[in-house]
Amino acid sequence: MPAGIAPFRYSGAPYFERGECRGYLFFHEQTGIFLDGGVGIDTSHFKDQWTGVKPAVEIVTAEFYTARESRSSGQYELFEAA
Repeated sequence: MPAGIAPFRYSGAPYFERGECRGYLFFHEQTGIFLDGGVGIDTSHFKDQWTGVKPAVEIVTAEFYTARESRSSGQYELFEAA
């Protein structure tokens, strides 16, 4: 996941820091999917192994079950009638 959308900062930081940025809040609002910290790998150690563009990324886990329940209850209507 692009680091700017992850709800935390870990890669390249001195410690794990939770913080919901504007990008994550928009993502969650649009999808209903909650993201959280992954397996604790500092991906900045691998930035020199990318070919070409070197994006800042984080490894996340995604909670799809809650999003599915919310959509089935009508809370997150993606295609509402105009």
